[in-house]
Amino acid sequence: MAEKASTGITEQLVSLGFESDRLKTGTPPRVDGRSLDYSKMEIQEGDTEISGFSFTDTPKLDPKKQRCCWITYTNTKVHDKLRTGFDRSPMYAGRIDGVGPRYCPSIEDKINRFADRERHQIFVEPEGWNTVEIYVNGFSTSLPEEVQHEAIKIYTRF
Repeated sequence: MAEKASTGITEQLVSLGFESDRLKTGTPPRVDGRSLDYSKMEIQEGDTEISGFSFTDTPKLDPKKQRCCWITYTNTKVHDKLRTGFDRSPMYAGRIDGVGPRYCPSIEDKINRFADRERHQIFVEPEGWNTVEIYVNGFSTSLPEEVQHEAIKIYTRF
């Protein structure tokens, strides 16, 4: 999101007496929405009735002002490319313990645990109103950057 890296923050916190650990996380890539073919995806409109998570009188978003999302799927070519990096994944190499809550398993976890599946669902979500960045939800990973990049290139070409 064009923000500077937080390099060194962990070391600074540890030097101040905080304890540090690593959670089993992987961040989905962001892609340029102009590079995607939305005609190959299933549109997901927003809710027609907005309900909040709070009982307060916080104003709710106007349903007509929501941005839509899309659903698409991985394929076996993408899975094959991602498998080339499994040996360099911190999770599979044992450098990350499976601690902490996890909203969605990583794409490598899905491919490994559900090896009989030829595809996995991906949610294509706009990052906001004033950006072309798209959040590729369901594609979270700790695989090396070059493997992610090659897989996304395959994924966006089909």
